[in-house]
Amino acid sequence: YKNNMEAKSASLLGEDLLQPPIVKSYVEESPEEADEEKRKAFFNHKKHIFVITAAGKPIYTRYGEEGGAASICASFAAIVPKLVGQYQTQGQYSADNTLRYIQSSSMLTVFLFKRNLIYICVTKKKLYSVSYLKCQLEYLHILLISMITEKPNTQLTTNPSLDVKSYLDSEETDTTLAMSLKYSAQTPYCFMNSIPVLRLPGGVRNAVSKVMNSNRPESLLIGLVIAGSSYISIVRESNIVVCPPDLNLIVVNILAHPAWRRVETSFAMCLPGIANDGFIYFTIKYMTKNIGIVFGTLSPDNYFECLAKANLIAQELEAQRLVDAITKSIYQNHLPLTTNYFGSVSSMIKGALVRHNDYMQMSVFHLPMFARTKEQRDTLKLLQDSYSRTADPSANFPEFEQWEKSGTEIVYIGNFEEKTILLLLSAIASSREIKIIKECIRKLLEADESQLFISEYQQQSQKLSSPTHKLT
Repeated sequence: YKNNMEAKSASLLGEDLLQPPIVKSYVEESPEEADEEKRKAFFNHKKHIFVITAAGKPIYTRYGEEGGAASICASFAAIVPKLVGQYQTQGQYSADNTLRYIQSSSMLTVFLFKRNLIYICVTKKKLYSVSYLKCQLEYLHILLISMITEKPNTQLTTNPSLDVKSYLDSEETDTTLAMSLKYSAQTPYCFMNSIPVLRLPGGVRNAVSKVMNSNRPESLLIGLVIAGSSYISIVRESNIVVCPPDLNLIVVNILAHPAWRRVETSFAMCLPGIANDGFIYFTIKYMTKNIGIVFGTLSPDNYFECLAKANLIAQELEAQRLVDAITKSIYQNHLPLTTNYFGSVSSMIKGALVRHNDYMQMSVFHLPMFARTKEQRDTLKLLQDSYSRTADPSANFPEFEQWEKSGTEIVYIGNFEEKTILLLLSAIASSREIKIIKECIRKLLEADESQLFISEYQQQSQKLSSPTHKLT
């Protein structure tokens, strides 16, 4: 039974996504010099992403080699200051008034500026919204900084010709960046800026957290118990504030390296929300194929201490049968909704997201952890577009609600107290049924909030204005 349940939970957590992404199709020559077939292959992709310096030097391209795309990157580098200069000439330029996108009848190009780095996404106009692409570029920037820190970006100020690409291991970069792009495009956690939390019986989560706290390493900066891409428990140093993108970076890095889940190992990465000028060292110990313990400290010398504590925690969780309880919950999280939660109106619900705006955490009902099929990806885009049009409904936590009909579905967004609810409903759902569903979710949250969120982990809603640690 245990092996069967673990196999089912593995597939539900997106086992196919845990494998290395598709290898890039390299264009060894520049598009202008390549033969006609290679040029068509390069330009026929639906979505291109480029990362360049302000001087036009390529750092990363989703398809092809950076050298082959040099002429395209140089063209972008020439276009951007030209347009910005036009606004300056007309007296309309300000720090907040920057180039966001260029739109034609068939193409959409979205820009994201991070000091001396420029992120560019080119896609066919009708495929994605500007906010959807901007979210992906933001996530890509955070991931890139996690690999090289913010130092090269600072060095570009005094040395614009700096080759930032030399800071990156090309094969490692391609794998992890491609994984990040795939992750951000196929999960709701990125565009809602939230930590994904696995739904668990409150007693199970509290028991796991108790075991973690009683066996935490003395040098601990942050500790996690994860299942796939979702979090079960989080412990941290009291003065550390970890933003959702930082925590999601840890998971993406692990998912991008399937071998890490089969051995006890360690890795280093920068978490921009804590400190963007150095690295944090992580120790990984997986208890099953999908359930793991992760400890982060300030020194690689703490590896053996963290590993010993992780082994103690694993033994205690096994002894209390908590690993079995988590595996069972992974499977149950993806079963169709029953009357236990929503009564007679459960058939009207295609999916639900509940976001705790204080904790910046999210719990999911009957929606896939990752959107694999075209139908699931279309649904995810619908939710993202609807959420972005509310202009950040979590700001100041206003009491409001709105819904819109799109084809065969209704998207409902509502705020009450410190939580945001996003529902995907059948088009035949009536306003009375929507009201019943809302009340069911309210009662569920009031009954036992720890089922949906890691309530002992008080996540602040704003980033630190300066790093709390000086890392080396």
